[in-house]
Amino acid sequence: MKAALLYRDGLMIALTAYVPFRRRNIADSKIGENLIPLGGIYLLVLNEEETKTYNEQELYVPEDLI
Repeated sequence: MKAALLYRDGLMIALTAYVPFRRRNIADSKIGENLIPLGGIYLLVLNEEETKTYNEQELYVPEDLI
């Protein structure tokens, strides 16, 4: 269990370094809702209510992190 938590935390730090989203948005992300698997790749989606500018944002998770 501890290894899974460390992996999750490391992934969140790496995502913060790679993608232009706020840390809060990444921390609040949910698999299947914000982090969407698409056949081997992942899409990170934030809807209008989740962003500071109220614009939906989408970004593919870099292959280095998959």
